[in-house]
Amino acid sequence: MKNILFTITLMFSAVFVWAGPYSDRHLPRFSYADEWIDEKGRTQRVERNFSSLEELQTACQNGDFRACQLLSGHYAHNNQPQKASVARNQMVELYQKDCAKNNIHTCELLARYYDTHHQKQKALDLYKKICHSGNDGGCMKLSTYYSMQKDKTNTLYYQKREMEIMCRKGDPTACLLWNEMKKLTPNDVKFDVKP
Repeated sequence: MKNILFTITLMFSAVFVWAGPYSDRHLPRFSYADEWIDEKGRTQRVERNFSSLEELQTACQNGDFRACQLLSGHYAHNNQPQKASVARNQMVELYQKDCAKNNIHTCELLARYYDTHHQKQKALDLYKKICHSGNDGGCMKLSTYYSMQKDKTNTLYYQKREMEIMCRKGDPTACLLWNEMKKLTPNDVKFDVKP
């Protein structure tokens, strides 16, 4: 009788551990959260949890580029470079489609991807699109890039554009800077010279 009681207690303990509140079985295996400011100045947030690799794969196949990014990272971490490459290519393709619809946040993600994968001209073209759409972050990237290239004309142009956008969004400091920058010419631009 003691053995039966012990076995039953052991079984209930195992079930509690497997399905209980302290088990990580109920936690998502994969998740993402993405937050950004849209072109109207509103905070946008998207968040999603996936409980299995299969669920993540399905989301990627159904056009969720963030799921493809997670999937690519998962495969890369688990030494499956071919699968990682397929997921990454699918992610880039989805970025491109969404960016073509003028989703500026996705264009930024794609530009960053190009930037980190040594496709500088593609990144610059996208940052120009982003900047001219009214996003000061794209202008800042361009002014920084041209500053590093010692290109006075483009550095000044994109710095002015960045301050103009920020001013129009209501930043009083940016308005002061923009008004002062309007008086400058490319010859007034000085680059830091390291000793």
